[in-house]
Parts: sequence; structure tokens; C-alpha cells
Amino acid sequence: MRWHPLLLAAVLAAVASVGAAGAVGGLAGAALAPWLLIGVTAGFATSGST
Repeated sequence: MRWHPLLLAAVLAAVASVGAAGAVGGLAGAALAPWLLIGVTAGFATSGST
């Protein structure tokens, strides 16, 4: 079975866009995770859970 060039290009574009979205999401998650952790820790500290 031969791949049609346009089909192949569409598949490659889809894979690339998914990869780019994953990379952006990963970077955003890595940037936000420490702040989320700090917020949760501060929330526990200020809620008076001793």
C-alpha cells in the first residue's frame, strides 16, 4: 500500500501539532507545579491545621 503524499503530510502535521501541544503543556505544568505546591502548603498552614 502506497501512502498518498498529502495523507502522509497530514499525518506528520497532526503528530507534530500533538507533540508541540504536549511540550507546551509539559512546560506549563513544570512552571506551575511549584506555585501550586506553595499554594497548597500555604493553604494548609493558614487553615490552622495543627
